[in-house]
Amino acid sequence: MMNKNKELALKDCYITGAGVIDHETFMFVAQGDENLVDSEEQSIWGDKAPPARIIAHNTSRDSWSMLEYDDGYFTGGLGTIAGGYINGRKRALAVNHMGRVAYFEFAEGVNQSEKNINHDTNIIFGSDNTRLIGNHFYVAGGDRRVAKRIAPNEWVYFTPEPDHEKEAPDFDAIDGFSERDIYTGGDDYNLWHFDGTNWELMDAPYEWRMTAICCADDGLVYVGGQGGELLVGHKDTGWKEVIGRSDTGVGFINFIQRFHDRLYVMTDNYLWELVDGELVGARFDDDNAPTSFGHLSVNDGVMLVAGAYGAAVYDGQTWTNLIGHVTPTDVLKVQLMERQVDNLEKVRDAAYDIDEAMKSSGKE
Repeated sequence: MMNKNKELALKDCYITGAGVIDHETFMFVAQGDENLVDSEEQSIWGDKAPPARIIAHNTSRDSWSMLEYDDGYFTGGLGTIAGGYINGRKRALAVNHMGRVAYFEFAEGVNQSEKNINHDTNIIFGSDNTRLIGNHFYVAGGDRRVAKRIAPNEWVYFTPEPDHEKEAPDFDAIDGFSERDIYTGGDDYNLWHFDGTNWELMDAPYEWRMTAICCADDGLVYVGGQGGELLVGHKDTGWKEVIGRSDTGVGFINFIQRFHDRLYVMTDNYLWELVDGELVGARFDDDNAPTSFGHLSVNDGVMLVAGAYGAAVYDGQTWTNLIGHVTPTDVLKVQLMERQVDNLEKVRDAAYDIDEAMKSSGKE
């Protein structure tokens, strides 16, 4: 039986963002489904925009809680989530594509909206643009800027090009080994290192948009692109294009994470693994393995995979389903049924063509 709070939190919504806060705390941004209508074919939301919800789930307590925004504040587009511990206390931050912010302190009870991140620019469209690095949250965004949260409702801004404040290429992704060792990137030729004070443009002359960055536990930096490209390296050792623009058909890379010595790449429609220099579909022999994709987060020894209507967490050995109940077996059954229907349609079309041919030849 579904937890009533879980049912309420997920009702009439689909997931647009997900993140691991610690091994037992998971957060989601959910958007009200704008396509839902009542018996009179009118939107169930009436004249309002569909609401957005920020949902927190604690697996140890099996608790579900949410904040709902029905005033348009957090609605529209995806949401990114980052979290972990700052000075021993659990913290999380959610940001949407317009730079709107919600901050969470959990046990202390301060779970609220904050002022927008703007500084005359929006934090736009990046799916991998929010990180907790050291003791501060960082957000990469428009006009080649990085915002750092230093206090409630207070951000400082950094850019490698202070003299070109407008119409600079965007930053779409950010990650760091520490607050003195941060990487951020975006459009062509736009991979930078930031040490908290100084910027350095990386010698990575590749003509593709950089959409995801992972500073991994093996000491390397992995950078994904909008066409499935993959770059690996470090500012001290140089960069290598592992997968070029024409070498893959996986599509737009939303996230990259390294987990249990394996490199995983998330696109809109699947989870991929880097094997012998190629991206191959990740395979898990587990009925609780994910069947909904688009979001990937690793923290505190677990990996979360989520999509519009499902989420599952992996500890390196087993998957635990958090949202949704469709198993890989269910998906396979549907695929087989679709294939059978497709084959029947082909047989029907072939029979029709034969019949028409016989009619035209006068042999009916």
